Amino acid sequence: MLIIIYICNDFKLFIDNKCEIISEIIILILSINIYLRIINK
Repeated sequence: MLIIIYICNDFKLFIDNKCEIISEIIILILSINIYLRIINK
């Protein structure tokens, strides 16, 4: 979550209203990565 907040704050000047969308995409990517790691093990 800290990474997501940091990224949002970092790009806030460029994409102020899309911050939440990017956060959701990052959460989705992280979730998929964790899921794939569990499957591979």
